[in-house]
Amino acid sequence: MRDNKEKIYKAGFRVVMVGMAEPKESQIFRHEMKTGFPLVCDPEKNLYREYGLKAGGILDIASPRVLVEGIKAMSEGHKLKAPTQDPMQMGGVFVIDTQGLIRWSHISRDPADNPPVDTILEKGKTE
Repeated sequence: MRDNKEKIYKAGFRVVMVGMAEPKESQIFRHEMKTGFPLVCDPEKNLYREYGLKAGGILDIASPRVLVEGIKAMSEGHKLKAPTQDPMQMGGVFVIDTQGLIRWSHISRDPADNPPVDTILEKGKTE
């Protein structure tokens, strides 16, 4: 997302990230990852439950696809760290309009299941 920030803003979208970490750890993450996006701290995972995001199993987080994506990320210079939050909690992407209605959603099947930014922008505008 951070590499597409200009494209996202130009399309009229705003990004709010949600994480399970406490505020101090979340600020370290924002600084290290250079996201620049607002980050909501949800250590109790209330928003995850409200939006129907489930916990995965060991096969979800250790699948060949996730391992390949991890190797790819490392080859691109990303540092992988041991998780400090719930590694079983799956994420998602939601496009929410100014009235608070969900226009499009993507529930991640595993930690590597992230839709491309162009897909998010396209789906958010047309559906």
